[in-house]
Formats: sequence, structure tokens, C-alpha cells
Amino acid sequence: MNNNQDSKIIIAIDYGTKRIGVAVGNLITDTAQPLTTIDTKVTIDLSIKKICKEWCPKCIVLGYPNANKIGSVQQKILKFKNHLKNLTSLDVYLVDESYSSLAASTI
Repeated sequence: MNNNQDSKIIIAIDYGTKRIGVAVGNLITDTAQPLTTIDTKVTIDLSIKKICKEWCPKCIVLGYPNANKIGSVQQKILKFKNHLKNLTSLDVYLVDESYSSLAASTI
């Protein structure tokens, strides 16, 4: 997959051990919407490739909980980040998602 630097689309991924949440963001409208959930028991790679082919994103952002520590969850996410980079050839950026659930619950 080629890196589309002119694209105004970003794919956002929320990594989980049972499910992976995927959203699509638009840099022009400054909006995002949920796209799908991938069950980790199925082929994740195929699903990610299909999404990237359909949406032609500029990059991927990957949620990273509690950026101030490195535990087993953080290590899995770092490994998944490298896997996404190799799989898609896109830049993958970590985004600190600390307190995002709390912030969402107040809306």
C-alpha cells in the first residue's frame, strides 16, 4: 500500500485483546466517525488492509493508554504499531488516550 501524503483521511485504531475499534477521521471537516470493530479471532491483517485500500488514509493513529508508563498492554500496543507500519507502509502515530473514557462520559 502506498503512503498517500495528499489524503485528508486518517484511520484511528483502538487496540484491544478481544476487539479492535476502527474509526475514520477527515482533516477537512475535522470530524471522525466509528467505522467498524474487528474481532481479534479473525484475520486482523486482511481487515486492516481492506480498510486502508478503501479509505486511502494519510496515516494511522493508534490509541496508547497511560503514556507515562510501560506495562504489558503498552508493550503489546508498541508491537502492534510496528506491525501496522510494516503491514500498511503508512506512518503510525501513538496518541495518548489517558482519561479519554472519562472525557467521553461527560459529553
